[in-house]
Amino acid sequence: MIPRTARPPTDARGIRLGARFRQVSVSAEWEVVARFHDHDGIPHVRIRNLCDLGTTKDLACTALLNPRRFRVSE
Repeated sequence: MIPRTARPPTDARGIRLGARFRQVSVSAEWEVVARFHDHDGIPHVRIRNLCDLGTTKDLACTALLNPRRFRVSE
């Protein structure tokens, strides 16, 4: 979890395991459970829905850091 005093990450290097994000369009909260690079070298994360732990998504880090899609959860 990101401490309340921490600033939101601004690039893929700033995304940490355990960081939590809230999806803007719905009230789901997601936790970063893995970081990886795809076959083109683009950084991605795997996030897990905290209300349904069996639901995961793989996203490019740029998508997770897009404020129109996700916000850092405090």
